[in-house]
Amino acid sequence: MGRIYLLSGSSITFLLKAGTHRILVNEDGEDPVFGRQVGIIPLQEPSVISTKGLHWDVSGWETRIGGKLSTSNLVRPETKYVEVETTKDVLFTLALRQVDGEEEG
Repeated sequence: MGRIYLLSGSSITFLLKAGTHRILVNEDGEDPVFGRQVGIIPLQEPSVISTKGLHWDVSGWETRIGGKLSTSNLVRPETKYVEVETTKDVLFTLALRQVDGEEEG
């Protein structure tokens, strides 16, 4: 089954199906591609999520549209992988690193 990635000048967004995911955010010896900002957005229904590798990790935390949302979290500087466990499908959005001379937008 294919995946869809939504890419803008400032972020990449993709679907995380219900289950456990390990997302590579920093590769040893490589220039960083990603920034620190992360969001995890539920789709059609509430989801219970747990995370590892973020500034504000959560465990068994319910997220829902119109309720609590994780839209402004940060990847910890030492984190190589962000781990997300979700009971329902969610969107995962990750900032792209700004290149010197680029405007934020």
